[in-house]
Amino acid sequence: MQWIKQLTRTSLISVLLATASIASAADQTPAKPQTVAAATPAAVAPTAATAAVAPAGKVNLNSASAAELSTLNGIGAVKAEAIVRFREEHGPFNSVEDLTAVKGIGQATLEKNRSLVVVE
Repeated sequence: MQWIKQLTRTSLISVLLATASIASAADQTPAKPQTVAAATPAAVAPTAATAAVAPAGKVNLNSASAAELSTLNGIGAVKAEAIVRFREEHGPFNSVEDLTAVKGIGQATLEKNRSLVVVE
C-alpha cells in the first residue's frame, strides 16, 4: 500500500509540473517555433496548483489540501481532513513536529512522513 501512495505522490508532482510547463508555454507567443524542455522543479514557477508541493516534492503542511495530505504514509481522507481542520482552527503549523497535536496522529506517523513534509 505504501508504494501506491509513493507512486501517487510522484505522479501528482509530475502532472503538476507538466501542467505548469504547458500553461507557461501557452502564454508565450514566440516569433519562431520553440522546443519546450522537460519541466524540472527549478524551472517551474510556483502557481496555485503547485503551492502545497514544497521544494524537493515535499508536502507543505500549511498549504496542502486534504487530497494532497492524504498521499502521505498512514494519512487517509479522515486524518487529512483533521489536519486541515486543525490548521484552520489553530493557525499554521510552526514545525513538522506540531503535526502530532492533531488527534489521531502520533509519533510513528510523524516519523514515517518526516522526510516528506515541510512547514513554510
